[in-house]
Amino acid sequence: MGHGPSRKVKLIGLAFRYLGLPKFEYHGIRREIYLFPLVRNLMGVIHNSEEPEWIDRPFEDLVNYWKIRWAIPRSERNGKWKNFKCKEFLEGVESLL
Repeated sequence: MGHGPSRKVKLIGLAFRYLGLPKFEYHGIRREIYLFPLVRNLMGVIHNSEEPEWIDRPFEDLVNYWKIRWAIPRSERNGKWKNFKCKEFLEGVESLL
């Protein structure tokens, strides 16, 4: 494999195959984007160059929310992840690098 974006897309496609996921297609994938303010005074920061008043969102709280809201329910609906062999996957990826 070469270098640059094309190489990355090929590596991602290979990872999808190793994980038993549907064929990876770089173009045409719809992506969801979630935006939320990280500062209390967002409009003032944007329009008036105010100093940001940061909202404290500890990383551990965000991870726990993600696990409860998304990861655990998805793992209960789809059990394919139970067959994943980490060592074999990493050895395969390592051989490509």
